[in-house]
Amino acid sequence: MLDEEDPRAIEHIRLPTWGRVVAAEGVVPWRIEGDPGGLIEPVDVFLRDFVARGRSAASVRSYALALLRWWRFLLAVDVAWDEATSAEVRDFVLWLGQASKPIAGSRKASATSAGQINPVTRKRHQGDEYTPATIRHSNAVLRSFYEFWIERGHRPLVNPVVRERPRVRRPHAHHNPLEPFVRRAGCVTTRGRRSDIRGRCPTIADRTTLVRPLLSVRRTKSAQSPSTPLWSGTCSPAG
Repeated sequence: MLDEEDPRAIEHIRLPTWGRVVAAEGVVPWRIEGDPGGLIEPVDVFLRDFVARGRSAASVRSYALALLRWWRFLLAVDVAWDEATSAEVRDFVLWLGQASKPIAGSRKASATSAGQINPVTRKRHQGDEYTPATIRHSNAVLRSFYEFWIERGHRPLVNPVVRERPRVRRPHAHHNPLEPFVRRAGCVTTRGRRSDIRGRCPTIADRTTLVRPLLSVRRTKSAQSPSTPLWSGTCSPAG
């Protein structure tokens, strides 16, 4: 059997209402405050560097909200931020996929329109669930946050947000070795593979089929008017 730790009961995890994102004066427009009113130093240092890279105030607020949500999850599962592993990120993604936003319980006038499409603008109202785009954004924020600290020699040594495994394909993997390679006019490729330019490269046989009727028309016209050359218009050679 595989040696795995006991899985968490994701559906029973309840995030605490700890901390908040507040507007701040100075170079960092948004920061996270804990319950005593103090700042979260790892996040504050990261956001300061984030602002120095030319990010907008809206991006800073978005990153701060994502990190606050992550900090609340770590408090709920009792794991320190620099001891988080890919298991915590996985459980966090699973939790986001089945949880409701904190605003869901306080909706009043907008309760009936949550998640519905606006008949005028044709845009969907914000729903009570976390969308796949929000989950992808959360993963991007966490990976950027941990990359920042790993580059400075801080724990953890491995980024807990694992990148998607690239799909490495062997060249000509689906080519039948009993069949010859096909050389196409204008590009060299194999049967079943796309060239760099989208679309199908015509074979030499295809081009012959397309050009033959045009040549026959040209010959017919030249036979009727011997003085007319095969070329005409802007395509005629100089002289």
